[in-house]
Order: sequence, then structure tokens, then C-alpha cells
Amino acid sequence: MGNFSRDLTIGQQAEEYICKKLERGHKGLSRIETKCKEYDLKAPDGYTVEVKFDFLSEETGNVGIEIRFNREKSGLLTTKAIDWAHIYKLYNDWVYSIVPVNDLKAFLRNNKDYLSVVKGGDANASKMVLIKTHDFADSFSFHKIESPNYISKSSFRVFS
Repeated sequence: MGNFSRDLTIGQQAEEYICKKLERGHKGLSRIETKCKEYDLKAPDGYTVEVKFDFLSEETGNVGIEIRFNREKSGLLTTKAIDWAHIYKLYNDWVYSIVPVNDLKAFLRNNKDYLSVVKGGDANASKMVLIKTHDFADSFSFHKIESPNYISKSSFRVFS
């Protein structure tokens, strides 16, 4: 069973980290403070980003892309974001990839015969597509996270 409070805190830290990485190109980019299913970051110029921190990638070697929750479309299938930011463990480093949502959807469509679809998350309520982290990194550019202050799943301070 997950820890919602911890996951929320780490998700917010991930959003802040990605926001700092992208703000030069999109002045005023900031986190959406209210509940918003469509995206996590928005700039005045209309640029939007969905941000995911993939804890399980460290254990599984997979990037998980949620497509359903409680049998309803969710995640990639419902986002209205322009870009998808995914933070994951690649070999010994935490990295992030910024992927246009349409490119990620096309990747899943074009590779559906080779990708696993599994149930997961709290109470197995989520349906996710799994992509090997090295395949994800080979398909989409990635950047190493500088000086992550990552300790364990119980850590509330992931990024410095």
C-alpha cells in the first residue's frame, strides 16, 4: 500500500524540479496549486507539462505509464499537457526525459505488440504500460539529475 502524503510531497518536489529546468524556455512556468487532472505545470504562453516521478523504476527497470484508473481513462489518455516529464532510475542514475505527449502516444501505439500492460498502484486500481528504462532512454532524450538527495522511499527530500 502506498503512502499518499509521501507520494504527494515527492510529486510536488518533482514538479518544482522540472519547473526549474524548463522555466528558461517558458517564462512564468509554475505548478498548478489546485487539483488539475489535465497537467501539472503551466506557463502564461500556454505551455503545459505533466510530471511523473517513477519510484518503481529503481526496482523494476521499467517506466510505467498509467492509462487507466478504476477502469476509467487516466494518465496519458486524459492529459491535455503538451509535454510529459518522466523522472526514472536508469542504471545507477536518476534521470528525466521531456517527451511531447503526442510522441509518447505514438510510441505506445507503434510498439504495443512489444510492451507489457499490467495492473498496479494502490489496490491494483491502475492499468499501466511498461517500457524498459533503457528502451525509454534510447527512444527519448534524457538528462541526468544533478546531485539528487535521494535516500529511500521514506525520504521527503528527493532533490537538492
